[in-house]
Order: sequence, then C-alpha cells, then structure tokens
Amino acid sequence: MKEVRYIGFNVKMLANLVKREIDKAMLKVFQDEATANHCRIIGYLHCNRNRDVYQRELETHFHIRRSTVTQTLQLMEKNGLVQRVPAENDARQKKLLLTERGVEMHRKGMQCIDHFEEQLCEGITDEELDAFMGTMKKLFDNLGKMGNQE
Repeated sequence: MKEVRYIGFNVKMLANLVKREIDKAMLKVFQDEATANHCRIIGYLHCNRNRDVYQRELETHFHIRRSTVTQTLQLMEKNGLVQRVPAENDARQKKLLLTERGVEMHRKGMQCIDHFEEQLCEGITDEELDAFMGTMKKLFDNLGKMGNQE
C-alpha cells in the first residue's frame, strides 16, 4: 500500500517548528524588543531602503492581512524601529522608514538568522537544498494558480 503524503500538513508542521525555533533564537537576542515578524519586516525595509515602501507592499510580499500589518507596524513604531512619514505626492499615504535603532536590529537579527540557517541546513547538500527550493517554488506557483481560479 502506498504511503499517503500530505504536503500541506507537513509544510504547516515544518513552518510551525521553524517559527518556534526562530522566535526562541530572536528572544535570546532581542528579549521582548522585537519578534521574528518584526525582524522580517525590518529586513525587507533594509533591503529596499533606496526606494519608497508602503504598508500595502508588506501585505502582498509577506502574504499577511492588512490588520496584522497595521498592528505590527504600530508596535514597531511605538518601539522606535520604524517611522511612518507622509509620501511626497500623497499625504494620506505613509512610507515606511527604518530608524537607526531599526538598522541596528537588522544587523543583530541577520547574525541570528545566519546562525539559525547554518544549524537548520546541517547535513543537507547544496544539491538537496536546490531541489527543495525548486519544489517550494512550484508549490507557490500552484497555490497562486489555485487562488486565481476563485
């Protein structure tokens, strides 16, 4: 009898474990100053610091709801990690900027993530990792097609 393999279930379990371990690692570095989600947003803003980034872009890029992004950004702003400043051409829109504290958190966070990734990929060859990433891309593409069918 062929083993039934549920990709969605296994991906969800893996994601839960990865999130839990990253959160623990980040907690050691940042105490209660930032969550892993904060660090992901900080990383995105840092990588795109040479152009304007708005909340809607974070929603799309991270596949998270508007309310989640709003709450996260409010807390990050309160903690001095980001600033929301009016856009030059439309004062209703607020572009997102990292503060100096946010830039420093990015540096510390990247050190933590790099160490985590080294541990996570222990015993996995480059070829295995390439195959895994290729499969993940196909899964994302298939999910995108499913979403467009509605």
